[in-house]
Amino acid sequence: MFKRLNNFIIDWLFPEECVICGASGRWLCNDCLENIEFSPINSCPFCHKFSFLGLTCEKCKKEKCLDGIFCHSSYKNLIVKKIIHHYKYNYLLDLKFILADMIANVLSNIKKGQEIGAISKILTEKTLFFPVPLHKMRIRYRGFNQSELLLEELAKQKIILPQAISLKLQRICYTTPQVKLKAKERIKNLKKAFAYKGKSLKNRNIILIDDVATTCSTLNECAQILKQHGARKVYGIVIAKG
Repeated sequence: MFKRLNNFIIDWLFPEECVICGASGRWLCNDCLENIEFSPINSCPFCHKFSFLGLTCEKCKKEKCLDGIFCHSSYKNLIVKKIIHHYKYNYLLDLKFILADMIANVLSNIKKGQEIGAISKILTEKTLFFPVPLHKMRIRYRGFNQSELLLEELAKQKIILPQAISLKLQRICYTTPQVKLKAKERIKNLKKAFAYKGKSLKNRNIILIDDVATTCSTLNECAQILKQHGARKVYGIVIAKG
């Protein structure tokens, strides 16, 4: 009874309105949702030359540890950009259901690529999923890790197994937010920022989950740490790629 009354008061004080068009009833109305197209980017995440589904090209593999980035949309999609912003910074956590569905679409596309032999076996029964970690000070300020919530939702929907999620990758240095830095500064900013504190990852494929990738510095730094602990391949899945 009290819970229902509490929910009623919250809904009355803060009615749900579409974050895009302002229509009442939902944080994202059906009309705006239909304007979000699934549009994977077929380019190397580092040199941006053509590469199927966003795999790292052979030339860039010589210097980078990340094996590719799969995305749902371009960050130029203003609807996607606004959803991510409201989710992270305005704390509209119910948007996680929509964002998790986007990641599910990416996973489905990877599986299709595997089935037709267009890409190697990325998703197997041994593949582990890591949320890109936040420093404990950032979590204390924000109250949540947006990537971790998305993985939890995917597990609830039985799209991935709960035991396939690992939280052993940690951010051990508090750094300047990447969004405030230029490309070269981002790489320097992340040096020695992460640590893996788990069992050997020998011959494991790893999927890193994050909301946005621009220069891919964060994902690449995470990949380097994970490969130092035996990971075979490390990929990123993001909602939007800049």
